[in-house]
Amino acid sequence: MKNDVFSLRIGFCPRKNCLETFESLDFEFFLSMPFCSTNLFLPAEENNLIMELISGAEVFWRQARISQLQNLFPSTNKKSVLIPIPFFNHTRYNHALMVAMMGMAVLEKALKDGLRLKKKEIISFVLACLYHDAATPAGGDQTKALFGKLLCEEENFSNHLLNSKNFVQKWQKYLPLAQQYVVGKGKLGKLLDYLDKISYVLLDLHGLRFHTTARLAKFMKDNPFFGDVWLDINFANNGKLYFSDPKKLHDFLLVRALMHVELYKNPASRKIEKLLAQKTAKLVEAKITSLEDFQRQDDQWLFQALEENGFFSCNVFDPDKIQFRKFDNEESCRNFGKDLGEKMIAIESIGPFKTGLDWPVQFERKIIPLHQVISQKQINHLEELSNAKNGWYVYFYK
Repeated sequence: MKNDVFSLRIGFCPRKNCLETFESLDFEFFLSMPFCSTNLFLPAEENNLIMELISGAEVFWRQARISQLQNLFPSTNKKSVLIPIPFFNHTRYNHALMVAMMGMAVLEKALKDGLRLKKKEIISFVLACLYHDAATPAGGDQTKALFGKLLCEEENFSNHLLNSKNFVQKWQKYLPLAQQYVVGKGKLGKLLDYLDKISYVLLDLHGLRFHTTARLAKFMKDNPFFGDVWLDINFANNGKLYFSDPKKLHDFLLVRALMHVELYKNPASRKIEKLLAQKTAKLVEAKITSLEDFQRQDDQWLFQALEENGFFSCNVFDPDKIQFRKFDNEESCRNFGKDLGEKMIAIESIGPFKTGLDWPVQFERKIIPLHQVISQKQINHLEELSNAKNGWYVYFYK
C-alpha cells in the first residue's frame, strides 16, 4: 500500500436492479449474496485492502480447494440413490471472501458513524476475516478429529501463515492481533464470529436449497431476505456491538438452528463423513501421510491418496450402505459397537449447539441479550432444537 493508505470501500448492488447496473460496474470481485436484498462487489481501485492482503498469497487461494461442508450431504432422499463426493461445491474461499467483504462494509459504515479504530486494528481484522479458515486441513473436520488441536484452524492461524512461504512478510506484524480476533476476543473478534456464522448459514442453505425439508423450504419462501441480518450490525457509542432488529436476528437464529438439526448435527447427513474419517485414519496409521501434508495439501489430494492406497476408490456413494443407531449413554453405544466387529465404522457423541440467545440486540434504547426480548415460547423452541440430536451414535455397514 502506497504511504500505508488503504481503501475499505465495498460496493452494493441491490438485487432488484442488479442486471441493469452489472455491466457498468468495475470490480475485482462480485459476490452474489444468498437470501440478501443486495449483492456486494469489491471496486477495482488502487490500495483496496482485500486485494493488498491476498495478492500473491497462495495460502489464501488454497481455501478454494477446501470444501466448506466437507462430506456432509442432504438426507432428504427417501430412496437409495448414489450421490457425488463431495456433494456441496462451495468452498472456504467463498466463505472467507464473503466474511471479509461483509466485515469491511460494517466497518466502513461504523467509522463514518464515529467509531474509532486504529489502523492496526482495521488491517488485523480484515486479515483475520480473509484467513480465519486458512489453516483448515485437507479433509476438514474429519481430519481434525484425528489430530485434535494440532490441526485446529483457530489455534494454528498465526503459525500456519508464518510457515507459508508466499504469505507476504509485511503483514506478519498484524498476526498477533488478528489471532485474537480469530478466537473471538474483543469487539472485532465478536464481529468476526457473528459474520462467520451468518456467512456459513447463507452459503450452506443456498447449497442445500434444492434438497431441503419442508420446514426449511417454507422458511425460505416466507423469509427470502433473512440474510440481511448482517446489515443490522452496529456499534454503540461505547463500542459495544448489537443487532438493531431483534425479530430479524431471531429469524436468522431459527434457520441456523434448523440447519444444525437437519444437516450439521444430523447423523443421517454425517454417514459418509464418518466413513471417510475411518479411511483417513487408516491412511495416517500406515504413515503414508504426515501432519504437514494435511496442512499444506487440499481435499483432492486426500481423495487421491485414499484411492491410490486402496482405502476408498469411488467418486459416488450410496449412503444407504451405512446405518446408524442412537444410544442414551456411551457404555451402551460402545458395547453395541464391539458386537458389530468389522462392520463398525465410528462412534460419536452429538451434543447441543449454541443457540445465539445471548447475542446483543437494541431494544427500547438498551443493548440487552436477545433472550430478554423474545417470547418464552421462542426461547424454548430454539433450546429444543439445540438438544434435538443429543446422544451417542454408532455408524456401521448394513
